Amino acid sequence: MSEKKTLRQHIKSLTLALPPEDRLRISEDIMKQLTEHPRFRAAKVIMLYHSLPDEVCTHTLLQQYCTEKHLLLPVVKGNSMVLRTYHRTSDMEAGAYGIMEPEGPAFTAYNDIDLIIIPGVAFDVKHNRLGRGKGYYDRFLQQMQQMRQTHAYKIGVCFPHQLVDSIPVTAYDIPMDEVVSLSE
Repeated sequence: MSEKKTLRQHIKSLTLALPPEDRLRISEDIMKQLTEHPRFRAAKVIMLYHSLPDEVCTHTLLQQYCTEKHLLLPVVKGNSMVLRTYHRTSDMEAGAYGIMEPEGPAFTAYNDIDLIIIPGVAFDVKHNRLGRGKGYYDRFLQQMQQMRQTHAYKIGVCFPHQLVDSIPVTAYDIPMDEVVSLSE
């Protein structure tokens, strides 16, 4: 079994052992820390994610800031992601992997994105990210870099148990600029 797969399974077991009410409470604390971050406060256009039950919850943040900031969510299309504007939860539909995705036209003005907030299975001290293994975020970030269409600051968010000393990386893995979590 690969080192990444073993780490994913280990972190998943720790996440599932955390009661849902604790995940929500910790998520609220992480989101508070994130919204107080100077990069978040200054950002006008933010790429976020609509959280799954085992990720740091972004639902309240989306609702709270959808009229104040231009929020973008990823939409899976085949082997890639496109971005769409989030307006409100009622304009969402279940997409790939059961993830809620906004309807509407694709957002392609990548250079306008100020901040990208990304979930991960784990992050390490060098801000490397371990995703779920499909590579959607890494391909998307590589595409943006190759097109030289972004100056966006990348923040990974995770529960404290998802911070590890080291993650095996490949040339295709894109590190974050920073990781926001809580101290245990």
